[in-house]
Amino acid sequence: MSLALAWESKTPLKGYSLNTCYSSGGKVYFASDNGSLMQDADLKEMQITGEGSTVAIHAMFGLGIQEIYAVGELGTILKRNVNTWEILTQNELTNRALRAIWGIDEPGLGKHLYAVGDEGVVLHSTDGRTWQVVDIATKQHLRGVSGAYKDAEFGLRVTVVGEDGFIKEYDHSKNTWTLIPTSPDVGDLHSVWSYYDTVQD
Repeated sequence: MSLALAWESKTPLKGYSLNTCYSSGGKVYFASDNGSLMQDADLKEMQITGEGSTVAIHAMFGLGIQEIYAVGELGTILKRNVNTWEILTQNELTNRALRAIWGIDEPGLGKHLYAVGDEGVVLHSTDGRTWQVVDIATKQHLRGVSGAYKDAEFGLRVTVVGEDGFIKEYDHSKNTWTLIPTSPDVGDLHSVWSYYDTVQD
């Protein structure tokens, strides 16, 4: 038996180049290269929800419908608050472009959010509002971030990737970053996804 999936074309908003999207609670959120943020509540028509920023937004991530973040140029981090977008930081902690964001909120671990970008910039937050710069000793442009957590014994592991096959992993329990060797011909890495493997031998 085969399952056929049909894609439906949506009427675009003219003049907007969409860079990223995030879906939660039956809504799809979009971000553009001019800072506009949009939502598609019924999956039929996109509506502009506000000029969240005047700079390009590159990535979005959420911890549920009530907690959605967006990151972009000039170290910009925004958070969705009901029907508006609030700028948490812009051109303060860094003026580098932020290219990816990931986070987790688990009992026993708490909340951890990571945003990464150009020239090795990494920002970290434990409450979603206050952010700090994390020095991971690299100037490589970072393009992706993800993490995995099972329990206190396994701990939280966060992985960042970037140009020239750059991979570095953070062990939260040890508070250490470890460079993962890769082949010279790997090329640039633009995305990463982490998970905890529950397969037992």
